[in-house]
Amino acid sequence: MLVGSTKYYFDNKTYLSFWTDMDVKKNKYANTILTFNDEDIKVIGKNSKVKYEVKPSENNGQGRKFYIDKIVHEPLEIEVSKVTIDYGFIDGTEMTLNIPKQGESIEVNKVINIDEIHEKLYVKSINRTKEDIEVHIDPIKYKRDDSLIQIVCPSESGGCTGSDGKSDIISIKSNEDIPASERISGKYKFKIGHVVLSKTGPWKFETK
Repeated sequence: MLVGSTKYYFDNKTYLSFWTDMDVKKNKYANTILTFNDEDIKVIGKNSKVKYEVKPSENNGQGRKFYIDKIVHEPLEIEVSKVTIDYGFIDGTEMTLNIPKQGESIEVNKVINIDEIHEKLYVKSINRTKEDIEVHIDPIKYKRDDSLIQIVCPSESGGCTGSDGKSDIISIKSNEDIPASERISGKYKFKIGHVVLSKTGPWKFETK
């Protein structure tokens, strides 16, 4: 992934608007949102070697615009250590799982491929409690050196769940929300709406 920024001036401030090559790649399978965090951005004056503090712009929108609280004319050497990618499937990606009996767990050991971003999700097991169906996802088994899937959001009710990379991501859905057709067949259609992953650099470049 390529990362860069555009520099401009407004209201006695120096603004940096970040972009990636994924912005111009059309994807018929998903909507992709990339965001940056000021804590992950280091800016140094090329000539002065001064380290400038960057702050999120008030009209930051998707987390792309930041500013230095003064006019800086010299070229800037920029280093970005991490980018967050929210990858939303247009049609979702689905896996059919057997519904366990209450209190039981069934091993799944299946892989969901996310080809467009070269990532994989490893689905370990499905559990059933008195209230919920729980799908356990291991974010580490197929972790790439430069990225980590942190959040998985089903396309239906249940809400997003995440992990710090040291424990399973657990997708929870209430038993009451399981369609009658799935309860009768004993087959749960686990459908993922989007995933959030952090991609690590560093990306180093110069903005004039």
